[in-house]
Amino acid sequence: MVWKAMGHGVTKHSKPTMKDGLQFHDLSQQNSEVVPNMIEECQDHTREREQNILLQIRNAVCWPEKFDSKHIGELKDLIRQLFETATREMTALATEKKYSQVEEIVQAIIKLASQWGEEFLASLDLDSFIREVITIEVKGIEYTINVGEYFKARPFYSRDNRLVIFYFFLVSESISKNKIMSYYLECSNIIQRFFVLGLSVSGSHLRVCSFDRCCPSYWVVREAVLQDMKVRINASLHVKRETTSQQDERELYEDLREGIIV
Repeated sequence: MVWKAMGHGVTKHSKPTMKDGLQFHDLSQQNSEVVPNMIEECQDHTREREQNILLQIRNAVCWPEKFDSKHIGELKDLIRQLFETATREMTALATEKKYSQVEEIVQAIIKLASQWGEEFLASLDLDSFIREVITIEVKGIEYTINVGEYFKARPFYSRDNRLVIFYFFLVSESISKNKIMSYYLECSNIIQRFFVLGLSVSGSHLRVCSFDRCCPSYWVVREAVLQDMKVRINASLHVKRETTSQQDERELYEDLREGIIV
C-alpha cells in the first residue's frame, strides 16, 4: 500500500524527513497568507464599488440645473441609469449581508431626492426607487421580488392619508413575469400611528402581521415578507401548475388570498 504526499511515493514504513516537514510548513504558511489577502482584496473591491455609486449620487444633485425642458428625456435616462446602478449595488450588498452599507446608499438617494425637491420629482413622475431585487425559489419555481421605498410616505388609497405606505414588495414569477401579489409596510393614522405588513392579492387587501406603534426597520419587514410568502406559496395546492392559463392564475390567487399569519 502506497500513500502519495507532496508528490513523492511514501511507503507505510518510511519516515517523514525534515525536508518534508519544512515543505508542509511553507505550504501552510502560504495558504494562511493568501486567504486573508483574498478576503481583504474582495472587501476593498466592494467598498470601492460602494464609494463609486455614492459619488455618482452626490454628483447628480446639480442635474436639474443642467437640463432644460427640451432635454427632459435625456435627464430621465440618466436618472434611470443611476438608480439601476444603485439597485444592482444594493442587491449585491444585501446578498452579502452588508446591510449598513446598503443603508448608506439608501440615505444618499433619499437625500438626493430631498435636494431635488418635490416639484422636480413630480415633474418626472418619480416617487420611489428600487432598493433591491430578490430572487427566491419555492417548490421548484423561481420568484422575483422588486422591493421599493417611497421618497415620502404615500396614501394607499388615493387622497386618503389615514393609511400610508413606505415600502412595497412586488412578487412575480421570474419566467412568466406574472404578478402574484404585493406586500406593503403600512401605517394607519386613524386614531394613532400603527404599523402593519399588508398584502394585496386578487383585489383583496389583507393584514399579515403588526409591528405596533414603532416603525420597523426595512430588514425586519423584509424578513416578515419572505417568511409569509414562503408559507403562502407552500400552502397553495396550485403552485406546481404546468400552464399559465387565466383559470390557473385565478385558482392560485384564491389560494394565496387565504389569511395565513406568520
